[in-house]
Amino acid sequence: METSYFQLYRGLEYLIRKIGADRILFGTDSPFYAYQSAVLKLKKADISQKDNRLIANDNIIRILGGCK
Repeated sequence: METSYFQLYRGLEYLIRKIGADRILFGTDSPFYAYQSAVLKLKKADISQKDNRLIANDNIIRILGGCK
């Protein structure tokens, strides 16, 4: 699941409960929308630092096979 179109109050918290943080990718839908709102959604979510790191960074690195 990619987060740019997911607009629900406490949406990230809901998604983590339903599918797990390891199945969520951070997205902004830039340049069509301001990226700041997507960043704020992730910053203000009531989630662990581990889940935040998975969503913001680690999941995409895992999917793409590492970062070189």
